[in-house]
Amino acid sequence: MLIVIEHLEPVLSRWVWYEYMHAAEIMGVGNLIITNVKNKKERRKIAELCGVYPESVRNLPFKNIIILDPSADTPLKPEDCVGSVIVIGGILGDYPPQNRTRKLLDFDAERRHIGEHQFSIDGAVYMTKKICEGNTLETIPVEIGLTIQVSDEHKIYLPYAYPLSNGRPVFYEKLKGYLMKDIEKDEEIAFKTGRMPSVIDDEMR
Repeated sequence: MLIVIEHLEPVLSRWVWYEYMHAAEIMGVGNLIITNVKNKKERRKIAELCGVYPESVRNLPFKNIIILDPSADTPLKPEDCVGSVIVIGGILGDYPPQNRTRKLLDFDAERRHIGEHQFSIDGAVYMTKKICEGNTLETIPVEIGLTIQVSDEHKIYLPYAYPLSNGRPVFYEKLKGYLMKDIEKDEEIAFKTGRMPSVIDDEMR
């Protein structure tokens, strides 16, 4: 089984980094590749997790590509995985959805969905892995919306779909810690500079 994440964010923000980190843990060594990473220093960072390429998946010699696309008509099925490369858009969700997967991964390939709701990147990887292991989409429990309690007065609500494992949402603890402690700092930087800082910016501070 090979899953490809096509990196579609302008920078490797810490939020995206944590989702990639979790995706690599879910898939294990040799089963995940991240493509379209143009920044050389960001590629070196991602290489700590898995295989990484500067080229888009469309320009690599993969055959039998299936793109996960929420707007696809057909659900992903276990038999789709045999001999296929499953491509997931490495892009943070919009609410409401903007159909960016269809716009940014616009080359000719088979398309499948994993439900009508948006998943996080790592959540989509988890769902794909479970389906490719023989589970049908309707048998994988999913919860819509996740609330993170930051303090007594403040909470963060994420309006996306999260698969459940043993009754608990599949959500990376390191990302939770980031959202509770550090995201406001990065949002301040983004407000001042026009973009979220990259994880490689952290290393240069």
